[in-house]
Amino acid sequence: MMFIGLTSAYVVSQGLNPLWKQVHMRPLIWIDTAVLLFSSYTMERARRHISARWLIATLLLGIAFLAGQIGVFAQLAQEGLYLNTGRQASFYYLLTGLHGLHILAGIFALAWAGLR
Repeated sequence: MMFIGLTSAYVVSQGLNPLWKQVHMRPLIWIDTAVLLFSSYTMERARRHISARWLIATLLLGIAFLAGQIGVFAQLAQEGLYLNTGRQASFYYLLTGLHGLHILAGIFALAWAGLR
């Protein structure tokens, strides 16, 4: 619900300001998206086969996703886009940062499950 609320606020905020400047997608974002999609596949394989190997693969892909997200944040910072640069940058950092925290929690949960 939190992500839906924030996404709705983003869309409404975008429509309120005619000078809205989009944060452009970096190529690393598409790589990160592929990593995330593949991690869904490996997680499903782990679930269906009750396999620690697939679970570990999912955990490693989650770590790779977070590393990619940190890379995107670094690219944005090099271009002068920070959390306080404007509403569009604030929304981007907030949404992707919260998503990163969500993935981090999943990594800890997978590590705990893998150790069991």
